[in-house]
Amino acid sequence: MPDSYKDALTINPQVVATPFDNGEGVLIDLQGKRYFQLNETGWLIWQRLTDGQAPAQIVAALVAEYEVSEVQAEASVQRLLSDLQQRELLTTS
Repeated sequence: MPDSYKDALTINPQVVATPFDNGEGVLIDLQGKRYFQLNETGWLIWQRLTDGQAPAQIVAALVAEYEVSEVQAEASVQRLLSDLQQRELLTTS
């Protein structure tokens, strides 16, 4: 994982997460009044983040849960974490 993800990840307290029955979910940014739908993989990543797991642990969970390589899982985690940071739903400290 990139060096920026070695720091602790913090979820913006203004974000509310709601699961859907199909394994997907939605993030609602109360401050920005925006919402973001996550597919099943994105929701798994978000749930692991809220459980306090590090990105490397999340990558391992994706490899175990889905038929993906570690490289593919790492790219997916990195892409979502970067997107969440750009949208200020997630910060590093």
